[in-house]
Amino acid sequence: MVSEDILPRARNAFKQALFEVMEKMYFVFLEPVSEEGLEEGLHAVEVGFSGPWEGKITVYFSPDLLFFMINNVLGLEEREIDDKVRIDTAKECTNMVAGSFLRKFEPEKAIHLSIPEYLGVQHLKKLQGEFTLTMEAERGRISAAVSFYRAT
Repeated sequence: MVSEDILPRARNAFKQALFEVMEKMYFVFLEPVSEEGLEEGLHAVEVGFSGPWEGKITVYFSPDLLFFMINNVLGLEEREIDDKVRIDTAKECTNMVAGSFLRKFEPEKAIHLSIPEYLGVQHLKKLQGEFTLTMEAERGRISAAVSFYRAT
């Protein structure tokens, strides 16, 4: 767990990273929304980090958002998209968001990322972490939870 004074800076860095990756890489523009409606089947990806801070980032993608991202970047239609493409897209996006967040949060320190792990389709009622974000796009939602285990 990190001290309460660090959390606003971490949350701001994470929000900036999420906006930048989604806009620049996937041409998806996000708006903050409440966490209501998380029950739908969300594709979940988790990546751990270690260094001066240790923890994990879990990102949840709605099926509509994943299709929108893939269609924007690869131009594929829904019938052309298989599970491998969905999973790879979710993992790559999570990796980019995590890397960008950590560079913004601690630019002077080396923080290592684990390989993103696809957790499958999740049905959530509430996100858990030191802070959480839920954003809505033109099509679909993305939610994320950031948890810190310790600071060295």
